[in-house]
Amino acid sequence: NNTNNNDDDDGERQYSNPSCPSTPSSTSSSNSNTALELPHQHPPSHINTSYSPDQNQQHCKKVQFRSKLLRYSGMFGMTFLNPACCTFAMVYASPSILAPFSGLTLVWIVLFSEMLIDEKPSRVQLGAAALIVLGQVIVAIWGDHRNDNDISKEDVIKSYLNLDFILFFILLSIWMIFLIVMIHKGSSVMRRFAWGVSGGSITGLQNFLKDFLTVLHSAKVENTQLPVLLLFLFWLCGALSAFGGLLFLTACMKRYDATYSACMFVVSFVISASIMAAVHYDTFSNLEKTINYVMYPVGLCTLILGALILVREVSTDEVDVDYMVFREFEGEESDESSRGSPCRRGLNFDMKMPLVNIHKEACDRLS
Repeated sequence: NNTNNNDDDDGERQYSNPSCPSTPSSTSSSNSNTALELPHQHPPSHINTSYSPDQNQQHCKKVQFRSKLLRYSGMFGMTFLNPACCTFAMVYASPSILAPFSGLTLVWIVLFSEMLIDEKPSRVQLGAAALIVLGQVIVAIWGDHRNDNDISKEDVIKSYLNLDFILFFILLSIWMIFLIVMIHKGSSVMRRFAWGVSGGSITGLQNFLKDFLTVLHSAKVENTQLPVLLLFLFWLCGALSAFGGLLFLTACMKRYDATYSACMFVVSFVISASIMAAVHYDTFSNLEKTINYVMYPVGLCTLILGALILVREVSTDEVDVDYMVFREFEGEESDESSRGSPCRRGLNFDMKMPLVNIHKEACDRLS
């Protein structure tokens, strides 16, 4: 329904509440049965309408400080603590058995996300996270427990010339190109999926770190000179894959909630590391019993099921943004060519922007 345009000569919209210039006038046509409720009418959680301007400013500074503290703590954990612990663990186990333990990330997210970042996981997300953790436990129990610390430097170099491993890298490159294309040109569901799995897909290249430690151990046991160039190459590739995955994860968390981002990162990481281990370390030939051949794929399928549930879930924020964009803001009826399009008369948004940016831009334009 069209709203009446009770505008002044200067074209500015009238507002019913002078103390809140972002609230549009409630005047509407007589045949309007439902009041137009815009997302900008609900102030952000860090704004308390009962505070004075000075109190609000102080409160916002505290929120910003907490936000920066959490962000830098997370960056420190992901860039220093996590690699250090992974390096220590890789000495004793293979990537195929260590990757599933990243599922503990989901436990901490579910336990503390509401307390720290005011994001309460939904029941669907909790169920999907439980499936993912279950799948990771199955993979960890019935996966490959072999550790290749006893092979030589020559064996490590030869493994990288294996045709299967070269094909794996080619397919992984094609997969990453596909995800990047989906991020820029895909539908909302595909874009959500691409952001979620891109970081874990790169981080799954744990072979560089493992082979770095293997070559280091081999040189120490054989009492030979360290191959500095080879070690540097392994270290550089491992650092780039880990840091690249971290950048994708950070970008995903800017657009979607922490539970979804962490779940999809962990799922893609486990699957990528498992495929890599199967090709590079010949995981399936090292499984001990028939039950291992059955339960290991079952665990991976359980992981994928949890990921599919998360991808298909439509978050409330996305629905609100679509509702906000597909409404008439200027009180004018849009023409037929623009009907149903996000580029309607009034406010146009880049739907690839983070939700918080869309909300801020809408408030700025409407005020």
